[in-house]
Amino acid sequence: MFGGYLLLSKLEAIAHRFGVSAGYRLEWDGNRMVSEGTESLILTQQHPKELVMSIWGMIPAWSKQKVNYLMARAEGKKNPHDDPHFSGSKAIFMHPAFKRPLFTRRCAIIADAYVELDHVKQPWLVYLRERQRPFAMAGLYDIWIDPVTRAEHHSFALITVPGNALSRELSSTRMPVILPRGRETDWLKEHRSLTDILGMLRMYPVEKMNAYPVSPEILTANEIMPEMLKPIGDRFYHEQELKRLPQRFYLSRPRLIGKSGKV
Repeated sequence: MFGGYLLLSKLEAIAHRFGVSAGYRLEWDGNRMVSEGTESLILTQQHPKELVMSIWGMIPAWSKQKVNYLMARAEGKKNPHDDPHFSGSKAIFMHPAFKRPLFTRRCAIIADAYVELDHVKQPWLVYLRERQRPFAMAGLYDIWIDPVTRAEHHSFALITVPGNALSRELSSTRMPVILPRGRETDWLKEHRSLTDILGMLRMYPVEKMNAYPVSPEILTANEIMPEMLKPIGDRFYHEQELKRLPQRFYLSRPRLIGKSGKV
């Protein structure tokens, strides 16, 4: 089960990594666990070169009340059993809340890692290998005007696809869409065809990821302290480079390397 994500990097490091501006009024101190209703940093299709603050839990612009969408399934109502071999068309564009944002309000959600809860609710810190952080996840955003107060709410949803072998070993059938390094600007480009957009909603390669168990404190802390990020057990995969495997092979054999680090 997806338990939220971490954004620990400082503003300057994030701006440098993505080649964008932080904005002189933007306040960000890092060390944050992002959960439902938490404000965090994203890059938007309308302003791809400027970091902005947005709240996780998208409220569609047309909604008459606060209805928060945390996740947006790439397949829409198709693939109800989250089959990792699903090859049908992605139907996210058929959802009323996501149809317009998919074309005009895509966003890149900045993260350093994310948390999965296994079957006993033990949190695992999931990260990209080769020190790829921060990275970006694909999302959609919208701007909702409160009909009573007229206050403007900027909020976003995270796009998910069927989980890879690592996600499934951690009891999650879905995972966020992680944008490959250097493809973030492609995701935010205007006037992209539906085929191009849907083509980017893919499962991230398992051999480029890893995870280790961390203290449950990480789920409720107001500020993430260094000790909360330390492993309390073995990493799921050994840190030596994993051989690239065909997608269907590693999905049918989810345990490439055991939690002990042995083949």
